[in-house]
Amino acid sequence: MNEKINFRSIILDADKSKGGREMRSALSLQTGQEALSIVSPLLENLVLAKAGATIMDGLDPTKDYVLPVASDNPAHWKDETGEDVSFAYTKLAPHTLIAQFEVSNLLLQQTEPSVDKFLINLATSAMSVEIEKAVLGSASTTTKPAGIFAGAAAITATHAGMIDLIHSVEAANAPVSSFILNAEIAQTLRKVETVGRHVMEGNNIAGYPALVSNASVGLAAGNWSDLVIGLYDSVWIITDPYSKAEQSISIVTISFDVAAHLLRDNSIARVI
Repeated sequence: MNEKINFRSIILDADKSKGGREMRSALSLQTGQEALSIVSPLLENLVLAKAGATIMDGLDPTKDYVLPVASDNPAHWKDETGEDVSFAYTKLAPHTLIAQFEVSNLLLQQTEPSVDKFLINLATSAMSVEIEKAVLGSASTTTKPAGIFAGAAAITATHAGMIDLIHSVEAANAPVSSFILNAEIAQTLRKVETVGRHVMEGNNIAGYPALVSNASVGLAAGNWSDLVIGLYDSVWIITDPYSKAEQSISIVTISFDVAAHLLRDNSIARVI
């Protein structure tokens, strides 16, 4: 994704007589000033990126992207009567994510780059939480990516339970890279002691890294590279100085498209 942001140069144009609004893409602006990217700070806050999820950025929002998916190993030996098709296919579906906040005009008028950085970090921190809430949730709606925890089993807070979880992934020929779990489950696993050790010690479960995100509704382990997160070249930034002009406040809205899809369901095992 190539968009650069400079909040002072991205202003909502409003014709008071017509009540019009003109939105302008950050990509089209030529401010001549140093500006900051939205993608790098977003990924720094995203636990899914740390877990090894496949990040595809710079996607064109006007095009359909078809991903190969497989419930099993799609490779096979072919004889004269064998079928040619190994993979099934699915479309990567973008969903629009919005962050909106109020900023004093005095702060917005500062020329110090740290102000832009502060505002970008504020927005991307909130956006990363919403991405994880969707992907590491159990809901499936048309307005956001489907959660991977739909139909997940009840958690077994034992060392043997974690080993069984790892085995279910390895049995599908998917190497486990790490665990993701929320703070409540982490606390439980750190208290439960089996075979002379706690199920979770520090940020480690059965020898694998354990990443904590309160956006997760449960615990999951597996090959996170099979989870594709798409970031589109569709960033829109609007600064509205009119709605709260009497308070010397501008409303900043950042909007861009995000997609997420798990390529192989059995490459990640999860419990709630």
